[in-house]
Amino acid sequence: MDTPATLAAAQLGLDHEVVTYQRVRSIQEGAAAQGIAVADIVKTLVVRRGESDYVYVLVPGDREIDWPKLRAHLGVRRLSLPDAAEAKEATGYE
Repeated sequence: MDTPATLAAAQLGLDHEVVTYQRVRSIQEGAAAQGIAVADIVKTLVVRRGESDYVYVLVPGDREIDWPKLRAHLGVRRLSLPDAAEAKEATGYE
């Protein structure tokens, strides 16, 4: 499967494994589908920092974003989550 992430990993010589499974509706279902604990999942969230300015935020599966800490870390006063269509347009990923 060629995606920007798998191509970058291959180019850097990183060992990686692509795991695929049926669409799930929750992180609990995703963990069960992979046979792992929710805490072992890393959620990749797209956060809008500004107009046409996005960052990926990696969050352990059993945790939530601490918005005040993230804003302070990024040095911004406002962050938001784009809707699914905007996130896909910005990143190429669903």
